Amino acid sequence: MNQSHEIDIAAALLRAGLGLMFIAHALLKIVVFTIPGTVQFFESVGLPGVFAYATIAAELIGGTMLILGIRTRITAFALVPVLLGATWHDAIVILRLPLTLTKRRGSFHAVIAGRETR
Repeated sequence: MNQSHEIDIAAALLRAGLGLMFIAHALLKIVVFTIPGTVQFFESVGLPGVFAYATIAAELIGGTMLILGIRTRITAFALVPVLLGATWHDAIVILRLPLTLTKRRGSFHAVIAGRETR
């Protein structure tokens, strides 16, 4: 085996692992928490409920595309907001930051510790 072939195998294994992680999290939201429960959770942490549907779809479609090796760079970049959303949630739960989204004049604004960001 040459080094190029080993790199290709390693990249495929990493893509498959990441894809399985995204699919597993989507199925967790669908099967265990149920879609209405996930929507309710998103709303309880200050996110619009429609983000739950977008997150589940992104995780299922993106995970499948990563496993199949379809447009992997674009897919991985498109999944960054899902990871940022999880990080945002962890900041609320673990660090207890008072962070919410408010809708004002048709657009969403983040409110951190009572101060609105733009």
